[in-house]
Amino acid sequence: MLLNAQSVQTINPFLYRKVPFDPVKVFDPVMVVGVAPYMLAVNPSVPAKNLLELVALAKASPGKFNYASAGNGTVNHLLGVCTEKRTQLSPDLPTLAETIPRLYANAWYGLFVPVGTPKEIVTKLNTEIIKLMDNPEMRERLVGLGVESAPGTPEQLATLMRDDLVRWSKIVKDSGAQLD
Repeated sequence: MLLNAQSVQTINPFLYRKVPFDPVKVFDPVMVVGVAPYMLAVNPSVPAKNLLELVALAKASPGKFNYASAGNGTVNHLLGVCTEKRTQLSPDLPTLAETIPRLYANAWYGLFVPVGTPKEIVTKLNTEIIKLMDNPEMRERLVGLGVESAPGTPEQLATLMRDDLVRWSKIVKDSGAQLD
């Protein structure tokens, strides 16, 4: 089994010219394990109270502001955004999408098995891991890591991957980002 981040499965194939595997052809999905929202945070001394004010301030002062990301090829490196809906981890924080529609992204972590794994094994893994994810102690541990539990079906993960491959292909192409 492989627990992998969304960026490896759906962004790296477009950032690198030579990826050693095709994530769709090599792995069968089992389930999304969790989703980690990205959050835009600024120092309280910055006189911006929302995203539009921050963008305007940065445009008015070129070279004055810096940002940090999780690294090349990660979602916030390509598109510093947050979730589409408010997160249960910080429900009072507005999303960037509330200011600019369709401006969202989050990191998801999926569980995969080698392609061709018998369906009954995939189903059994999915069922047993959902039971584990329903345990309040497990949910609490994930929240402590900044991850919302989001178990689902193999089909839901396959759809999410297909959609993200299309989305991130365009974003990477439009950005011109390349890592090799």
